[in-house]
Amino acid sequence: PDACLSLACLHFPDPWWKKRHEKRLVLGPPLLAELARTIHPGGALFVQTDVEDRAAQYERLLAEASAFAPWNATGPRVAESPFTARSPRERRAIQDGLPIYRLYYRRG
Repeated sequence: PDACLSLACLHFPDPWWKKRHEKRLVLGPPLLAELARTIHPGGALFVQTDVEDRAAQYERLLAEASAFAPWNATGPRVAESPFTARSPRERRAIQDGLPIYRLYYRRG
C-alpha cells in the first residue's frame, strides 16, 4: 500500500561492485520509485555500503529524486548508523576495518 512504511533500510544492497555488474544493481530508479511511493512523508531511507563508488552513485541517484532530502542540513552522509541492529555484512566490515558509507534521507 502507499505510504505504509516509516523506514526502509538497505544494508549493503549491491554486492556486485564491478562496472560490468551495474545492470544487476538493486538500488536504481525502479526501486527508488517504489520506496518513494511506500515510505510515508516524514519517513526515512537509510542506505549503507562499503564501496565508496556505490555510495557516490546512490547520492547522485537520490539527489535527482525529489521525494527524498538529506536527513541533516549538512548532507546525507552520517558517520554512524542511527540504528542498533547490525547486518552480518556490517559486522564483518567493522571487524575487517573497512570503511562504511552511510546515507540517511527523509521522505518529503
